[in-house]
Amino acid sequence: MRSAELADDPTQRNGPLHGLTVYVDARHPPSKQFADVTGEIAAVSENVAQRTEHGGNAVFQSEGDVVFARGASLDVSGGSTTYAGGVMQTSYLVGANGQLYPIATANPLLSYVGVVNPTFSRTFNKWGVKDVLPQPGLSAYQPGYVQGAAAGSVQFAAPTMVLQGRLHGSVVNGLYQRTPATAVSGGQLTIGLPAGVGSSASAPPIDYLSPAVRLTTAPYPIVVADDAALPGPLTLELPVSYLTSSGFTSTQIYSNFGVTLPSGTPLVLPSGSTLSVNAARVDVLSNIIDPAGTLSFQNVFNVGSVNTAPARPGVYVGDGVTLDVRGLWTNDMLAATSTPALAQTWQNGGSISFGITSPGALLSLGSDIALHASGGAWMNVKGKLVSGTGGSIALNDSALDGGLDVGNNLSIDAFGVNGAAGGAFSLTARVWRSAPEIAAGPPRSRSMTCRRRAVCSKSIRASFPITASRR
Repeated sequence: MRSAELADDPTQRNGPLHGLTVYVDARHPPSKQFADVTGEIAAVSENVAQRTEHGGNAVFQSEGDVVFARGASLDVSGGSTTYAGGVMQTSYLVGANGQLYPIATANPLLSYVGVVNPTFSRTFNKWGVKDVLPQPGLSAYQPGYVQGAAAGSVQFAAPTMVLQGRLHGSVVNGLYQRTPATAVSGGQLTIGLPAGVGSSASAPPIDYLSPAVRLTTAPYPIVVADDAALPGPLTLELPVSYLTSSGFTSTQIYSNFGVTLPSGTPLVLPSGSTLSVNAARVDVLSNIIDPAGTLSFQNVFNVGSVNTAPARPGVYVGDGVTLDVRGLWTNDMLAATSTPALAQTWQNGGSISFGITSPGALLSLGSDIALHASGGAWMNVKGKLVSGTGGSIALNDSALDGGLDVGNNLSIDAFGVNGAAGGAFSLTARVWRSAPEIAAGPPRSRSMTCRRRAVCSKSIRASFPITASRR
């Protein structure tokens, strides 16, 4: 270790450790406050396969139409690297008190007087051979494992589209990639242009360069000659398999018109997935299960907002719909002792958000709707319980002359588990009036009360008491 590696630790920069050789685990390097070894780790050679294991990106954009025909296939899956088992050897630091400290967890506030390296050399002068052997008691065998790489992305943008080919965006999450912080993401699918065409994002209405979208389990077969143009306007029949079984964990839909999840078309998304919809009108008429995931449905003012008539722009959730982003319950104790547990541990609750911004839009939640965002829990092989926190639920009416309707028997939960923090609920509305107040006459201002562990969004003229609970 030289001055460059010890630059952030004045007590070690010119101390006993300067100039000594140490061995570190590249997966668990020491803190930069003690020794910055990022340069040495970056210099470790990699072969071509390791450098190309991440999935690539594909963009299909046209001012006319895009056809991804039945029989075509596009794969942006991530690769993986298989590491063989072996002896792990890392250095120990000798403290001024005579104790040994693993270099991976070295405290920069302590003083160190030397290094104990995990190897020793044995030389056979007669044969000109030198062996480097592990130091007994300072090395440990670690079994082999697989480490996956992130998948790539696919984007389609055109006024008229047909998407009926096969998409693949899967990943491999190995033994050390089970938690949300360590897992790699599946593919990302984007419909439309998030930033809009040209300067339309900064000068609304925005143009997403995309048609109306309808999610379906059985798209209508469409055959188009190579030199023929698609007739428009044509609603994009988007296969739900792209979201549920193709490995993609992020789907972002930007539509100039409407996006519809019809009744009888429930979605069960991979854990931790993101489904984000931005459109002039959004209709959610079926259940969605997305463990620890993110569901966002937003009405925006775009070039299709005025063309949704007779349908009013906004976000509509049908009667009896359940949106579930609760955390998972994972028990490693049930796994066979000879087989390492590989299940994902997404124990924290996810998020659900609805919003409207275009003039005259309506945010409407029907009757008997359930919004679940409670946490789960993970018990590891040592019997330690990791409790999941509650997620978040937000309703946002920011539209000029907009409206917010909520039907009967709305059920909301975002509990934390075993003392973990409860979730957050946010409700923003320009004006709120109950049925008796509507009958009584002009609206009046209301006060806001925020309770512990709650997130409250104060509105222009009205607000609501909000309570977040935990269990």
